[in-house]
Amino acid sequence: MVYKDTSDIKSPCVNICKVDSETRLCIGCYRSIDEISVWKSLSESEIEKIISELESRKNEYTTTTIRKN
Repeated sequence: MVYKDTSDIKSPCVNICKVDSETRLCIGCYRSIDEISVWKSLSESEIEKIISELESRKNEYTTTTIRKN
């Protein structure tokens, strides 16, 4: 995943902003709606924790989506 730095706040946003209605995850960056809404107010450690989980979320989402189809 590529992360961009916006206003000195690290962000995993890749400008593919579409939320899966079942998981409530953005299918571009794999953050939850709740995480996205509070992103700018999170501490650096909270951001790093979420970012460290994104790859596994992506893999789980992709695997689950493939099974459904």
